[in-house]
Amino acid sequence: MSRVGDPRLPVLILSGFLGSGKTTLLRAALQRSDLRRTLVIVNEVADQGVDDRLLATSGEPVRLLGNGCLCCSIDGELGRSLLRIAEDEALLRTVDRIVIETSGLADPAPAFAALARAGQVSARMRLHAIVTLVDAMHAATQAGESPEFALQLQAADQVLVSKLELPGAAPLAAVRELVEGINPVAGVQAADAATLAALVHRQGSSRADRIAADWLPARPAQASGGPRLRLRGAAPSRRHDGDVRSFCLEFDQRVDWNALSVWLSLMLHVHGGRLLRIKGFVAVDQGSAPVVIHCVRHVVHFPEHLADWPDERRTSYLVFIVRGLEPEQVLRSFLAFTGRPGARMAGGPAPAPHQHPTEAATT
Repeated sequence: MSRVGDPRLPVLILSGFLGSGKTTLLRAALQRSDLRRTLVIVNEVADQGVDDRLLATSGEPVRLLGNGCLCCSIDGELGRSLLRIAEDEALLRTVDRIVIETSGLADPAPAFAALARAGQVSARMRLHAIVTLVDAMHAATQAGESPEFALQLQAADQVLVSKLELPGAAPLAAVRELVEGINPVAGVQAADAATLAALVHRQGSSRADRIAADWLPARPAQASGGPRLRLRGAAPSRRHDGDVRSFCLEFDQRVDWNALSVWLSLMLHVHGGRLLRIKGFVAVDQGSAPVVIHCVRHVVHFPEHLADWPDERRTSYLVFIVRGLEPEQVLRSFLAFTGRPGARMAGGPAPAPHQHPTEAATT
């Protein structure tokens, strides 16, 4: 979570279901010298906090948000706390990063929204990653019984698996298979303090082009010339959270930023509940470097302009996790708004005839 090149405080959101061991893991990580100067914001369900008192033993500053989960107070207490931090020049000079530990029943999306919606906050802080902790002892049961479990996984950039060493725990491979049925984009690793510290300091670990390279087939040579869909797997996953699938929209042409903004806004407005994640970077006509796009359901993080391309390729990527939406439908909509009809899906048929933009966003 280096601030070199970007003076804003990087923020890591740490989520995980009840009993997964978030506070234990975070306490261990905060004992490391490379995580000094970390401000921790703790959300507790109860009126009297316990986790904040445990974390305070690490010697790092801790702020407690009590009286309910974040989904109930996102426009209030967390937002106000982040705003106070953003306005506290003395505090900002003493910390290098922020970790928000959500309660075990909290959806991480509202914490994500708190960073995205207030201009004063987004001017001083940036999202680094959303990390979700999964309990290898109870993951299968929680996946089948708790919608909060699925929400936490869908929002994750990285999943850490705890309690693998306990008798009766599922092996890492089994937990990885479960996670991929809910969020195939997230990386999955065993949880320990060193791994969490490495995630804190890792640069570009969730870049859309690396995601595409990791789990999408190689780009067919004949697919150049227009926007392309690259699919992971032949069919959507129905194991844990309904009709969920993932794909990547990849294109070499620049797009008009205004048209892209309208398209994205309408898509999220109409299909926000079905667009679980969108992340990537896009080359726009109005600049020489790409714009970073990051959405969790209906919430869009403030678009960020990179200083330069991450490598010599000039290809844009938008990685999607959706529920109940066909990839071809998203491609048709994108083409309608960007004014580039006639592109072919990689290895597949040509899209349907050009549609009116409003129709494309709502069908």
